[in-house]
Amino acid sequence: MSSPKKMRVKKKPAAKSQTNESSPPNGSAMTPSQDTKASKTIQTKLHKAKELERQLANIPLSGRTTEFEAKASQIRLELCENLSDILLCDPTVATQYDVAAKLWRGCFYDRIVELRGRISRASRSKSMDKGEKKKILMGLEKTLQQFLSEAIKLYVYLIGKYESMLVPQSTQSQSQLSYQSQESRSHDKRNKKSSNGALLLSPPSSDDSTHFVV
Repeated sequence: MSSPKKMRVKKKPAAKSQTNESSPPNGSAMTPSQDTKASKTIQTKLHKAKELERQLANIPLSGRTTEFEAKASQIRLELCENLSDILLCDPTVATQYDVAAKLWRGCFYDRIVELRGRISRASRSKSMDKGEKKKILMGLEKTLQQFLSEAIKLYVYLIGKYESMLVPQSTQSQSQLSYQSQESRSHDKRNKKSSNGALLLSPPSSDDSTHFVV
């Protein structure tokens, strides 16, 4: 009878040893090799973001052709995706390198300033007849409003991701319902303003990112 007992006692440490040698359970720290790999990935993304910022800065703001517009839009989109990945993958590194500010400035703020400037110049232009001016202004205003809408979608997406990391699911549901209610009221106000010819120029306070018009 003692022999079977000894076998059972031996199996328990063996099973525990196998569990310890396997991949860590959810919530545990990464292994050194995993941590190194993640760090290299983040550094690569930071270097890529810096290069994209340089490329975007070299595109002239005035006298752009359709080709320049398309190129700038593509660079902004890639920069947006790159910086968003850093924000979600490693918030600590993102804070150290001020990635949130880089995202706002490089992907949204400069473009908003550019569009507002074009709207302002077009509205003051005396070289266009009323019909042409109205058409151009309507196109620019539509582009700006669409751009702002897509920017807000990205920030809502990022906030949702952070909430899923930090906040219990029940609280998330309440927060989402509250946001949807506020967004619905804001949407009604924007439509009312739009019908009066006003522009939505306020920057987002803070979905999938593949559909952003930047």
